[in-house]
Amino acid sequence: MGLEIDDPSLSWIDKDFLERILSTKNSAKISVSKFNIMRAVGKGENYGSLLLRVSIEYDGDDTKNNRTSLIIKTLPLGEMMQMLLTSLGAFPRENRVYLETIPAMVNLMKRKLPNNTEEMFVPLAFPCERPGTLVLEDLKERKFRMSDRRRGLDLQHILLVLRKLAKYHAASVALQREDPSKLEGYEEAFYTDQNRAMLEQLISSSHKTLASIIEEWEGFEKYGNKIREFTTKAIDSMVEMVKSSNSFLPVLNHGDCWVNNVMFKYNEVTGEVEDVVFVDLPLSRYASPALDLLYFIYSSVQSHLRSAHYQRMLMEYHFVMNDTLEALGCGEKKFSMDQLEEEIRQKEAFGFGAACAVLSAVLVDPEDAVNLDSVTEEEFNSGQSNFMETALRGRRFREEMQVLLPLFEQKGVL
Repeated sequence: MGLEIDDPSLSWIDKDFLERILSTKNSAKISVSKFNIMRAVGKGENYGSLLLRVSIEYDGDDTKNNRTSLIIKTLPLGEMMQMLLTSLGAFPRENRVYLETIPAMVNLMKRKLPNNTEEMFVPLAFPCERPGTLVLEDLKERKFRMSDRRRGLDLQHILLVLRKLAKYHAASVALQREDPSKLEGYEEAFYTDQNRAMLEQLISSSHKTLASIIEEWEGFEKYGNKIREFTTKAIDSMVEMVKSSNSFLPVLNHGDCWVNNVMFKYNEVTGEVEDVVFVDLPLSRYASPALDLLYFIYSSVQSHLRSAHYQRMLMEYHFVMNDTLEALGCGEKKFSMDQLEEEIRQKEAFGFGAACAVLSAVLVDPEDAVNLDSVTEEEFNSGQSNFMETALRGRRFREEMQVLLPLFEQKGVL
């Protein structure tokens, strides 16, 4: 067994564990002969978990020398992120959305749209009884891959994500009407009154650092105080925005839809992108569709594309969402572009919050990526660790924020 991560806490990934996992999807007796564990992604590509790729050789009752690969997602090594994810109930929520809710959405679409190609929203998940653990198929075996977050997505990729997001949202609306119990339990976990102390520490600390950095940018000094003023009301605003009652049509949100949480598949002949799937769903919430849209557009779409094609992006999402609602027998839930645009206007601050929180991680060079594993719970609670500063000082982050700050000032967010 080759293990890139030298940590005894991972000794539970052994032959017996892997045989139990593989047996959940295969009635034959599984005997693992060899396996190898390595990190699934590089530094700066994932922050909320430890992602491992496990390559396995195994025998079945009637077949020998089989090979497969699994992705195992487990609690990160750092104290702060372990504390945060545990307090949010992230892994139970993510296991449920992978194993129960999304399969129900896919099955509903197969029944309602029998002539359509089966929709794939996420990788296949394997039941796993170990707390703080999620086991998934390795999408590389289906030829899916991540894009380069620093290069950014072109318009073709962006529209593909928005179309898939529209279908995902529409399927959740149809499921909620058919079986509301499947959408219960997805109330907001992060932006809540109960989490105020943690939110004030996390948001206030990073925004304070950002404000000080912005005041060093010539011509942008005034935005330092505007960021501080935004911070004083940000938590109250976020807590209200994420409530399902504050939407004309609540849907199951991805909750963390940025460039590294989508994977693409390409045509082997033409090289054209042809499909996309979502990954990393611990922040799934039942709330306004505008939240997913704003989060993706302001965290993962480059400013020149957003400026040139913003209206087209919304129109593409709107058309596919309404078309899918109609096809699923939910025509009465269709909505106008005016309704969507008004909902987005009411929640623009969520987009600015996403830019502040995620954009620096999207654009940071790998060598400057935030190392959350090094932040202890004590440092986080005391505010001693200024772990975002290096990323917030990145050149490309500065360039993007210098476009966004006047834009959000014009929108009345700042």
